[in-house]
Amino acid sequence: MSLLPHVTPANDGRRLLRWFWFAIGYFALQTLARVLVSPAPELDEAEQLLWTRELAWGYGAQPPLYTWLQWAVFEPLGPSIAGLALLKNGLLALAYVALAWAAWPLVGASAGLVAAGMLWLPQIGWESQRDLTHTVLATTCAALALGLFVRIARAPRPWHYLVFGAVVGLGLLAKYNLLVFHALLVGCALAVPQLRPRLFSRWTLAALLVALLVVAPHLAWALQHLGEVTSGTARKMQLQDGGGLVARVHGIWSALRAALSMAAPWLLVFGLLVYWPARRAARAGAPAAQPDAVRRAVLAYFVLLALALAALALAGGVTHFKSRWMQPLLFLLPLAGWLWLPAPPPAAAERRYTVATLVLAALLLAGITLRAPLDGRRGQPDELNEPVGALAAELRTLVPRPDTLVVDPPRLAAGLRVQFPQARLLLADQAETARGTTVFVAAGSQAEARVRQLAASPRAPVRQWLLQPLYVHDAALAQPYAAAVLVRP
Repeated sequence: MSLLPHVTPANDGRRLLRWFWFAIGYFALQTLARVLVSPAPELDEAEQLLWTRELAWGYGAQPPLYTWLQWAVFEPLGPSIAGLALLKNGLLALAYVALAWAAWPLVGASAGLVAAGMLWLPQIGWESQRDLTHTVLATTCAALALGLFVRIARAPRPWHYLVFGAVVGLGLLAKYNLLVFHALLVGCALAVPQLRPRLFSRWTLAALLVALLVVAPHLAWALQHLGEVTSGTARKMQLQDGGGLVARVHGIWSALRAALSMAAPWLLVFGLLVYWPARRAARAGAPAAQPDAVRRAVLAYFVLLALALAALALAGGVTHFKSRWMQPLLFLLPLAGWLWLPAPPPAAAERRYTVATLVLAALLLAGITLRAPLDGRRGQPDELNEPVGALAAELRTLVPRPDTLVVDPPRLAAGLRVQFPQARLLLADQAETARGTTVFVAAGSQAEARVRQLAASPRAPVRQWLLQPLYVHDAALAQPYAAAVLVRP
C-alpha cells in the first residue's frame, strides 16, 4: 500500500514550471548582484579561495565536497567572485527545485509555492546569500535525500535506494551534521507502520553500502586528523564535559532560540495567510488535506528532532547552538506546514501567500545588493567594503604580472588571488618557497614591519627589492598596506 497517494491534475505541471523559471531567474539575479557589488570576498568565500589552491581529502573541521565543487568551477572560470557566486546560487536553486520535487507527489500544484516558502526562513533567504558555503550544500543534499525518501515511501524502486545512499554519502561530505537529518528520516520510517517495510528491505543495506563507499576515503582521512576535525566544532558548540545541570538546560534554551530564529517569520506569515484560512475551510466541512499516516510522519520528524537536540544538550554537553546549524534540519518546514494543514487552503489564501513571497524575494534581492554600499555610507563596513580592487591597481604599478604573491593576513590573500589569478599565492608562513618576481603584501598598522620581516625571511638570495608603503582609502575604511617586490633567480 502506498503511504502517500496523490493524484495531480494535468495542468499542475505548468504551475510548477513557472516556479522553476522564477527560481532560475531569481538566483541568476543574485549571482549578477554579487559580482557587481564588490570584488572583495566574504569570510567563507575567502576560505574557499584559499582552500581551492589544492585538492585534499579534508580541510580542517570541514568536509571537502564544497571545496571540490568550487575547485571544479574555478578550473574553467579561474578564481573569481563570479565562480564563487555561481556555485552558491546554483546550489541554492537546486535546493529549492529539490524541495519542490519532494513536495510534488504530496501537494501537487502547490509544490513550487511550498519550495519558495524557504525564502521566509532567514537562514536560507538571507544568511545563505550573505556568507554561507558548506551549510548551503548540506541543505541541497538534504532536500535531494528528502525527495528520494518520499519516492521510497510511495513506490520504491531499487535505484531509489541506491541513489539515496549516494546522496547520504555526499551529504556527509558536505557537512557532518547531516547525520542527524538522516537519522531523523530513519526514525520517521520506524515511527510510521506503513513505512517500516520500506526500511527493512534488502535494498536498505545496499543503500548503506553505497553511502559508506562514498564517504570512506574522507572518513579514513578524518580518523587520521581527528583532533583537527573535532577541535573547531567542539569550541563552537561550547562543550561542557561535566558542566552542571544549569549549563545543560541553557543548551536546550540555546537550541530552542536557534530554531525559533529560523522559523519565526515563516510561522507568522504561513499561519496568518494559509493555515488560518485552511482551518476555517475545515470547519466548514472541507476534507482533510493529507492521510493520517503523512501527518504522523511529520509529527514524528519534529518530535524526534526535539529529542535529538535535548539529548545533545543534556547528554552531549552542547551548550551553544548556532541558528545556521538548524538549516539542514528545518529547511523542510514549508513542506511540513503544508502537509499539516487541516484542509486544502482556499485559492485566495494561496494567492495572498504567493504575492507576499514574491514581494519578499524582491526585498531580499534589493537588500543583498544594497547591503555593502549602505554599510559603507553608514560607516559600518564589513568584508565587502575592503578596497581590494584599489590595492590591486596600486600593486600593478609596481609589478603588472608577479610570479608569486606572499600575503598576510589570509583574508586579504584570498582577495588578491581574485585580482592576480595567474600568480602563485602563498601565505606568510610559506614565504620561503617563493620564487621569481615576488610581491610581499601585508595589512594593518604594523604592515611595514611585517613586510620587512617577510622580505628578509626567504633563504634564496635576493637580487633587488623595493619597499613601498601603500595607503588605500575608502569612504568608510582606511587601511594601510605595505608591499615589497623581490626579483629572485
